[in-house]
Amino acid sequence: MDLNPICYIIHPESGDIGLSIDNIKKLKIKPLAIENMPKTSLIEGELIGYDSITLEKYFKEIESLEFCLDINHAIKASISKGIGYLNMLKELINLKEPIIFHIAGGNFNIKFDEHLHLDNAEYDIYKIKQFLFDYAKPLKLTFETPRNYEKKIEDDLRNMRYFIKA
Repeated sequence: MDLNPICYIIHPESGDIGLSIDNIKKLKIKPLAIENMPKTSLIEGELIGYDSITLEKYFKEIESLEFCLDINHAIKASISKGIGYLNMLKELINLKEPIIFHIAGGNFNIKFDEHLHLDNAEYDIYKIKQFLFDYAKPLKLTFETPRNYEKKIEDDLRNMRYFIKA
């Protein structure tokens, strides 16, 4: 069976970047895209693949590797690095053109991934939306469901409606 996806998305591992690259090279699926990460993990450790310096190593070592730009992860990395989130997004998008984008809500005082509803978060979705439309044509965007699974598909629809209206 051929699923014919836009891409298969993988997170970089934590710890040793060389080992992470070696493990990704072993995967025999295409197209394979690496997703940028926040710098701080949920358990307060440090992740790899959160900035252009580390991601560039992946792209140099694995030429066929595509890029999934996670907006929320980029914002979280910008908080850790003490730079503006739009500057972080520009840094990442200029590294390699993303094949797909992820978005979820979050707050500016928390360094790790939250997966909140877009309308319950501090992010300026209008600014983010304008940034995406300036850089990505056509825009392939996935909405990450909040970690509350009570309403299931309604959570996704709520985020999509809010993004469209922003």
